[in-house]
Order: sequence, then C-alpha cells, then structure tokens
Amino acid sequence: MIFRIYGFQIEMPIQYYVTIWKGSSFYEGTIEIFDEIGNIIRIDWNNLNKIIDKYKTPKDFFEKNIEEIKKIKDTYDYKLENYNWISDINHDYYFHKLSYKIITKFPKREISDYIIGFGVFCKNSNRFITIQYRPPEKGKDIGDKAIEIISSFKCYCLE
Repeated sequence: MIFRIYGFQIEMPIQYYVTIWKGSSFYEGTIEIFDEIGNIIRIDWNNLNKIIDKYKTPKDFFEKNIEEIKKIKDTYDYKLENYNWISDINHDYYFHKLSYKIITKFPKREISDYIIGFGVFCKNSNRFITIQYRPPEKGKDIGDKAIEIISSFKCYCLE
C-alpha cells in the first residue's frame, strides 16, 4: 500500500497502521507506521533552515547520534552498514544501520540491538526528513522489512 502526504510517500504492508501526530504540517511533523506487534517506523520532518546551520549533511546529523550511542556504557561491537537510495542533486541523503551489543546489569546478559536511520535534505521543499526504526525489546523484529519500507521512500516535492 502506498501512503502519501505532504509531498512524500512510502510503501508499506496493507495490514500496517499509520498515526499522524497532531499538529503535523508541511514543514514539521511526525508519522508512525506500525504493525500489530509493536514494530514502529517513525518519520519526522522539519524545516531545513532549523537544521542546516548545525548539520551540513544528513550524514553529519546521524554521525552525532552514532557517537552518542557509542558513549553509552556497556555497549560494544559496533557495525555500521550503509545503504543506497535513489537520489538526485536536490536530495542529499544518508541511509545506514548501526548494530551493537549491550551488557545489561540485572539480570546480567548480552543483548544485540540496532538502529536503522535514513535522512534526506530536500532542497526543493526546504525540509529535513528522517525515517528511523529500532526493533522492540519484545516481539518479532522486522529489520529486513523495515529496510525495504524505508528504501521505498520517494519525495514528490515538485508536484
């Protein structure tokens, strides 16, 4: 199923749900795409003018977040994978998956975790759009499906 709003679209399974946060508008908002077992893919967008002074590229934005995760005590074994997305000169992007392990204190155990992140600077609509997925603590992980859904993102900023 194709979900389209405010000049961008994403493809998702027909049985998924969509929540549009109250107050969302063309220049700022949040949408959550989720399934019945707690997997959430979150889309946020903001006016690019609010971001561009601090982060010159989407990669700069995510690298700061990645460094913050690496500072968390008891995390280790980091693996960063980058993905391609169909882009053009007006859409700078960064698409990645950061995997890592965490040692919990009580009960003491090792947990594998990851975050998938996608960000695009749309110079035509002057927006920064991010899409992120992190698997729920309990329930079935949809990592490969999340990558497929995020990869389907398209910007229709000139229509």
